[in-house]
Amino acid sequence: MQFEEEFNEKFKDVKRLVILGVGNIIRGDDGVGSKIIRSLKGKLDERVKLIDGGPVPESFTDVVKAFNPTHILIIDAADMGKKPGWIEFIGEDQILNTSFSTHQMPLSLLVEYFKYETKSRIFLLGIQPLTNSFGEKLTPEVEAAKNRIVKLILKYFKKPS
Repeated sequence: MQFEEEFNEKFKDVKRLVILGVGNIIRGDDGVGSKIIRSLKGKLDERVKLIDGGPVPESFTDVVKAFNPTHILIIDAADMGKKPGWIEFIGEDQILNTSFSTHQMPLSLLVEYFKYETKSRIFLLGIQPLTNSFGEKLTPEVEAAKNRIVKLILKYFKKPS
């Protein structure tokens, strides 16, 4: 299934969505989740709560719970062994076998916590990085993936003009 079709299937019945961007913006491609959040700020309708979780997304659990989401989308750079810029929904069974490099707490624990505390449908969207070297710029491949994701989210959740 194409990424866009899978996105539509997962989010077609959203009532309240938290989009949690994860990553360290000074570590190159690792900051893609946070940069997606920054690109979407002020552009989405009231059903969506954007949170830039940076390298410590567990610090925002109370904010997520307070929004009472029906769906949570966690976006992060993930080493899936694919070509740079690859975008993929990571299943719960794959989370433990995927490398999320710069976080204090494993994302698998955060997902379990959210499942228990919010009863939301939770999805983890991974973007294959090329580098997590120091520097604030995304590589062209990951920048293109970021733009593709931003465009898709806007298609479904853009604030009315």
